[in-house]
Amino acid sequence: MSDSLHLRRFCQVPPTDPVPDESTVRKLTRRLGPQVADEIIREVIGKAMRERRFRPRALRSDSTVAEADIRYPTDAGLAADAVRVLARTARRVRAAVPTVTRRVQDRSRAVGKRLRALGRTLRRRTGDAKAQVRRLTLETADQARTSLREARRVLAQARRSRARAPGVSRAGRARC
Repeated sequence: MSDSLHLRRFCQVPPTDPVPDESTVRKLTRRLGPQVADEIIREVIGKAMRERRFRPRALRSDSTVAEADIRYPTDAGLAADAVRVLARTARRVRAAVPTVTRRVQDRSRAVGKRLRALGRTLRRRTGDAKAQVRRLTLETADQARTSLREARRVLAQARRSRARAPGVSRAGRARC
């Protein structure tokens, strides 16, 4: 609340008054326990209602703040996910259809190396970093394209071997 004028206004705390840091509230909640924190919140709401400062329609109280990293999707990150998923799915196809001999090379380490290099490059924030980021992203995309090409070959071989398998009906072949 210390850096939000809107929240101070909502809570009717003057801008000049000191307020506790969110970590203080979190630590108190941890020490006192959730039941005591809920009781305190109920008392505050009851006092506000007795003084007729507000009419509650709905109330949301959140005294805990959990810091979490947000993983925004990037082109290179999505390509890395694709490489990982294609390799994993090809392994499953090979396990399900033992006659498949083709494989999809797991390039997740190579792609991960490029992603880490991309992160280091972005931190530099120089003019030549932009060109290097583009190069690393294209290399990651090339890795994904190669994995996709291999995965298509694995799938085609699996379909052919399922079609040749004895005792497989036409309906079974159509689903493959």
